[in-house]
Amino acid sequence: MSEKSDKAKELFLNDYNCSQSTLAVFSKELGLDFDQSTHIAAGFGAGMCYQGKTCGAVTGGYMALGLISGKTYEESEMVKENTYQLVRNFNKKFELVHGSLECRGILGIDLSTDEGIEEGRQQELFTKKCPLLVESAVKLIEETLEKRLYD
Repeated sequence: MSEKSDKAKELFLNDYNCSQSTLAVFSKELGLDFDQSTHIAAGFGAGMCYQGKTCGAVTGGYMALGLISGKTYEESEMVKENTYQLVRNFNKKFELVHGSLECRGILGIDLSTDEGIEEGRQQELFTKKCPLLVESAVKLIEETLEKRLYD
């Protein structure tokens, strides 16, 4: 485990959502302060605000990758295409490990219902499975950052 992935898991287990936890650990090096990053990512947890859609660890990763890409290229079209490529690579790797990019597919519950949320609590998914998703997303972003340093 890396220092960042440890910190992201700690944030998640201390009431920050998955998206906030993933983005926040990169905030300083990406030009944001901690509060800015957690505010930006606040609505993306639990699969886009309890909809069970794209996992918040993934959306936090997208935001970080967008900031990484934006720091690399000056022309907007290049930034957009570079970001898309980074996100596609991130998606492939995350999906390979977790089987899906969506909370519903990863967790096997429907977060858009009270019953689904309660089932997730009973199965301890939010304390056992979700922190691993945050950890995984952070590691993938770190790999991207490391690769950028050597390209």
